[in-house]
Amino acid sequence: MSRRVIYYNAGKSYEPETVALMDVLGILNNSTNYGTSPYDLTGVELWTYIDKFFVATKGAFSLTLKVNNLSTVFDAMWLFLLDSATSCKYNAVNPVDSDAAFRLSFSGGWTFNGAGIKGNASNAYANTHWDSLAKAGAQQLLFGGYQRGKGTTGLEGTWDLTNATRIYEFGLFDGYTLGSQSSAGNANLRFTAVNLDSTNMKTYDKDGLDLSYSAPTLTLINKPFYLGARNNNNASINQYSDIEWAMRFITGKAVTESQILAWIPIVHQLQIDLKRNV
Repeated sequence: MSRRVIYYNAGKSYEPETVALMDVLGILNNSTNYGTSPYDLTGVELWTYIDKFFVATKGAFSLTLKVNNLSTVFDAMWLFLLDSATSCKYNAVNPVDSDAAFRLSFSGGWTFNGAGIKGNASNAYANTHWDSLAKAGAQQLLFGGYQRGKGTTGLEGTWDLTNATRIYEFGLFDGYTLGSQSSAGNANLRFTAVNLDSTNMKTYDKDGLDLSYSAPTLTLINKPFYLGARNNNNASINQYSDIEWAMRFITGKAVTESQILAWIPIVHQLQIDLKRNV
């Protein structure tokens, strides 16, 4: 029996993004166990939790249910399911194994487990194949994730060797640099994000809005954003990081503060469901 037949026999109508992601990961909607302890879950649990997350996310961003439409808000969202480079590479918004679909290309020493992904701070990086020139408006960018702990070193992102093209976060604390503006870090981990529009650059943590700045000038560049290290002008890779991430997201589409605030507890609930919250 194929996964599609199992899905239709489950007696529930799932979001199309759920079906696509579970299908590419080979997760059956039954009692089969996936992952390793303490993060192991059954296929039924994974289908249920991921679908609940997608449904709630669509509600936070006022999207119609039962339509493949998360891509109208997010360019990429990596949920880092199971415990391999293969399972963690897929963009849940469009889980296709291609650079154009923003699947991650991992290099160097990564740790993959049910908690997420973590670089080794010496040679690990992942190319997201996402660049601001192709995907973002000049003053329109949201990126971040669920950070399970502070790193001890490094940066993650991209840089064109000029101040206005810096897009990265720090490993030593959950602070960000966009264009020529750097945010101060703080001790509130878990959900971390920065959102830029024509008026403000705002940073968020697990408790909601953290800090707000006047919007810096961001020069769009065709240098792909890296996880685990900084893409240094497409010429070198440096500032390797050891941050542990349970999920990451990035988009060049407009997102409001109220939408982000509504989404933060949804992201937290997913991590609770997947047994990897901190």
